[in-house]
Amino acid sequence: MQSTGKQRSVCFVKWVFVLGLTVFCGIFLGPNLAVFGLSSSHVEADVAEVTEAPVAVILGAGPGSPTLDARLDAGLELFRAGVVDRLLVSGGSDGTGYGETEYMWRYLRRKGVDADAILVDSLGMRTLDSVLRAKRVFGFERAVVVTQGYHAYRAVFLARWIGLDARAYVAGDVDSPEFRYSKRREWLARPRAMADIIVGKEARYGDQFPLLTNHPAK
Repeated sequence: MQSTGKQRSVCFVKWVFVLGLTVFCGIFLGPNLAVFGLSSSHVEADVAEVTEAPVAVILGAGPGSPTLDARLDAGLELFRAGVVDRLLVSGGSDGTGYGETEYMWRYLRRKGVDADAILVDSLGMRTLDSVLRAKRVFGFERAVVVTQGYHAYRAVFLARWIGLDARAYVAGDVDSPEFRYSKRREWLARPRAMADIIVGKEARYGDQFPLLTNHPAK
């Protein structure tokens, strides 16, 4: 009887282990591998390898952070190389004039980019929102998405899934606690992205046009 009880306990532990492994692969590992596999051929780290497009969509991050500055510099590379004609800065605005998109606009203006070459989407609250709105609100069919490598796979995966012919250009990595945290969090963000497309998630503000498409120079 004691031996039978031990055997049942061992079987139960094995069953729990197999179930846990299955859930881990299905919910966590599987979506990460799928995003990498479907996106890797559309991610470029060399500006010379990036296909020309009418616009670069620069994804937002913390205003004034090294992460965001690196993305803006990468967008500038594309613009100055003639790979893109315009720069669409996409992120949130807190209404104070110091949100992501306000900072991005001023940064590019200080670097000499003409105001007419900069588009602003202050309603790009998430990566999915930014790429959806680039297509539906601003009317672009082709774009280069600019962000760091860890984020580029998810960004270009979402862009191409919603019908935007996109490639990603990789901005430089930075050495900061926030950047390292974002890289770790991305492993959870990719399964969420997969869930979003399965349920047909829409942009938070839909097709609403931002109140300001440009910001006054300061």
